[in-house]
Amino acid sequence: MKFKAMASALIGFVVLPSIAFAQNVKYELDPVHTNVGFGVRHLGINTVKGEFKKFSGTIEYDPKNPTKIKVVAEIDASSLDTGNEKRDEHVKSPDFLDVAKFQKITFVSKSAKPNGKNAMKVTGDLTIHGVTKTVVLDITDIAGPGLNPLDKKQHLGASASIKIVRQDYGITWNGNGMTGIAGEAAVGNDVKIQIDMDSVGEVAAGAKK
Repeated sequence: MKFKAMASALIGFVVLPSIAFAQNVKYELDPVHTNVGFGVRHLGINTVKGEFKKFSGTIEYDPKNPTKIKVVAEIDASSLDTGNEKRDEHVKSPDFLDVAKFQKITFVSKSAKPNGKNAMKVTGDLTIHGVTKTVVLDITDIAGPGLNPLDKKQHLGASASIKIVRQDYGITWNGNGMTGIAGEAAVGNDVKIQIDMDSVGEVAAGAKK
C-alpha cells in the first residue's frame, strides 16, 4: 500500500505540472468535421448557399486564458461549391472571386475579447480578392478542449460567423444588365460566412516533444 501511495504521488508530481505547462495547445482544423459555408441573397428573393471544400487552419488556445487565442486560416477559393456548376464557374470568374488571380482567402487574428459564455470576438485581417480588411469574427459555442476516445487526442470545437460587404473587397459585379436587374437586387451586397469547426490538438505550444 505504501508503494502504491508513493507511486501515485510520484505520478502526480510528474504529470500534473506537465498538464499545466501544456495548456496553450495548437489545434489543426479537421477537414472531415469542419464546414466552411456562406450565403448571399439572389434577386432579392432567396439566399443562395455554398461552401468551400478545401481549407486549412490552426488555433492556439488556452482555456485558462482564452483571449490569447491565435487563429490562422486559409481557404482555397477555387474549391467553392454552390451545387450548380454553371453558377460556380461564374462566381470563380473575374466577375466575382477571380480565383485564377486570387486563389487564397486568408484570416489572421490580432486580438480577442470575451463575449459571454463560451464565446468571444476575435479581431483579425481578412484577405479576399487580394484586398485585406480588419474584421471581427464572432466565435460561439466553444466546446472543449476534451479528449476524443476514438483518436485519443485533444479536440476543440466552435462556431464562427461574420458578415462582410463584398464591394469592400473589390467584388462589384451587379448584373450588368444581363437580367434587366442590377445592383443589390441582382446579387446581395452582404455575404454571411459561417464556419462550424472541429480541431485536433497536435502541438503543445512551447512544450518539448
